[in-house]
Amino acid sequence: MTDPKDQSSDFSNLRRRAEEQLQAESIPEEELSPAAAARLIHELRAHQIELEMQNEELRLSQARLEESRSKYADLYDFAPVGYLTLDKRGLVVEANFTAATLLGVERLRLIGRLFPHFLVPEDRTAFRQILINTLKLPERRGEFHLQDADGGVRTVLLNLRLPLDTGGRGGQCRLTLTDITELKQAQQDLEKSRQELRLLNQTLEQQVQERTSELEQATRELEYFSYTVAHDLKSPLRAIEGFSRMLLVEHTARLDPEGRRLLQVVVDNTRLMRRLIDDLHNLARLACQQMRKVSLDLNGMAKGTFKRLKSMEPGRDLRLIVKESPPAWGDSSLLYQVLMNLLENAFKFTRENKTAVIEVGGRSEEKENIYYVKDNGVGFNEEDMHKMFVVFQRLHDGKVYEGPGVGLAIVQRIIQRHGGRVWAEGKVGEGATFYFALPKARE
Repeated sequence: MTDPKDQSSDFSNLRRRAEEQLQAESIPEEELSPAAAARLIHELRAHQIELEMQNEELRLSQARLEESRSKYADLYDFAPVGYLTLDKRGLVVEANFTAATLLGVERLRLIGRLFPHFLVPEDRTAFRQILINTLKLPERRGEFHLQDADGGVRTVLLNLRLPLDTGGRGGQCRLTLTDITELKQAQQDLEKSRQELRLLNQTLEQQVQERTSELEQATRELEYFSYTVAHDLKSPLRAIEGFSRMLLVEHTARLDPEGRRLLQVVVDNTRLMRRLIDDLHNLARLACQQMRKVSLDLNGMAKGTFKRLKSMEPGRDLRLIVKESPPAWGDSSLLYQVLMNLLENAFKFTRENKTAVIEVGGRSEEKENIYYVKDNGVGFNEEDMHKMFVVFQRLHDGKVYEGPGVGLAIVQRIIQRHGGRVWAEGKVGEGATFYFALPKARE
């Protein structure tokens, strides 16, 4: 700032020069007429007012300038980054409060100190090299580490550049300090989390491989067990059923009515037991049977299956209605099993009807095809829907409607293996409709 004594001396010199010029240009009083004197007084008064107005403008400009300086000082001192001015040796010439706080030194005591001394020893040589290069080139930057007074270390991003107005004259440069300690810590934590995640993924992959191997082994054992059970149990069952039939046919005269009834119960139960073993065997085989998907005409498959089942009950009035449906994408043997189980179910629960009407069809939707098998049988209570596809769960009296309660569970497993879904609708005495949805073939 300008010294007040120097400013007072400037005013004195200016006043002296003005008086000398006035004397040189003065007009003797006797030469002034009253009109000229009045005109001169008017001009002097106007000039005085003009000077006063200029003085007021200067005062307002000075106030605005001081306000701007104050705002700049606040922006400089309390900026979120540290600002320093260094000379060519690295001495601090100027600093804001943020830099002083970051370096842990009072602002006034920071001036004149060597900035490299605030860095950890291993970073000082690199900083001096950057400082030398900055005096040759306009800008240099890099990551450095500050040594705290309590022994801690903070990571900062340094940016050194020459002031645009000096072009490096005088050897001063400006330095900004951006504290990135938390950012670096967050990056380290993120990398650590990534490494832990990779290790966890490797561990999980290994566990999945081990569990998959164990599951495959258990599946093979289950398949072997199912075949063994089917083979070992069917032989004695066939013997029981065969000998019981021989007794009913060849020795019926020796049996009283009660004996024949009991023997028939044995025959019926052995038949039911054989069916149960077959169904359990089929259910176990689903988990390991490889699928070969092709485009299938389910309407044609339904007609063939219906014809086969109808031949087993020649005395019934059975009618099949086939509605147009889109081709299905799936395994032929497995979807044949689905239609067989659903049509058998429809045959069974329409047995009390004089005329059994069974309808099959389907429709195409955006991502899947939906097919159905509908009958006019006894229906079911929708409150029991949750038991519909559970193994061994029966919604009707087993004495009236035979079967072990596995068929619908097999249907659900097959459809789920295809990536589809299955559900049913119905009311007691109004028939039932079973739906299954299959994903469309990928083009």
